[in-house]
Amino acid sequence: METADRRSQLAYARLAGVMYLVVDALDALFVGISGRLGVPGDIVATAHRVTESQLLYRVSATGVVLAALCTVLIGVGLYGALKPVDRTLALTGLVFRTAEGALFAVQATVAFAFLKLYAGIDASGFGASQLSALASVRSAVMDTGYDVSALFFSLGSAAFFYLFVKSGYIPRWLAWLGLVGSLLGPVASVGSLAFGLAGPAYWAFSAPIAVAEVLTAIWLLRGLDLRAEAKAGVAPGAAA
Repeated sequence: METADRRSQLAYARLAGVMYLVVDALDALFVGISGRLGVPGDIVATAHRVTESQLLYRVSATGVVLAALCTVLIGVGLYGALKPVDRTLALTGLVFRTAEGALFAVQATVAFAFLKLYAGIDASGFGASQLSALASVRSAVMDTGYDVSALFFSLGSAAFFYLFVKSGYIPRWLAWLGLVGSLLGPVASVGSLAFGLAGPAYWAFSAPIAVAEVLTAIWLLRGLDLRAEAKAGVAPGAAA
């Protein structure tokens, strides 16, 4: 018979699963809209596209805000599901995922701030070189912010997937894929920040965790294998 603590664990796991999928969808929305509105190397053309499609741009930037909030909820869900295994490590994962969400919120703030610039760019009096410099600043802030937030994501993700490996709540192969993918994440983000790693090499390090997250989300919606608790040495339904 399921105890209240077990039901709570399952509910938290499903919350994390739903939030994983929502964040992935919002990220895809942002990438799609950014690709449609952005004109590489031409901030004036970009500004005109944005001002002609302000609603689309606002939807994209709002999506980033929502993704930041949902990222925190991923951490809350995984913490609630995994704290019986190791409360301290689960809390560590929650802290890193919360920091990741805060960094994404900063990027959303920058996106909204630039909307005001785009809307008034014709009357701003900026020269071509100044506009180009502003575009470069925005690009640098967004790219660097993404790498820094990805570093926090990787560390939080590694903590949670280690607990999945230890607990057996999800299939071992999936837990190990997530753990290895999480540990490859810092290679990509630090490589980008320190050595300018980009292109296929960057995405090769990022791909495993992307696959693991989607598969884990689907599995979490099904629930957790709480029968594995005894094998992992976890007190059944422990909440502390």
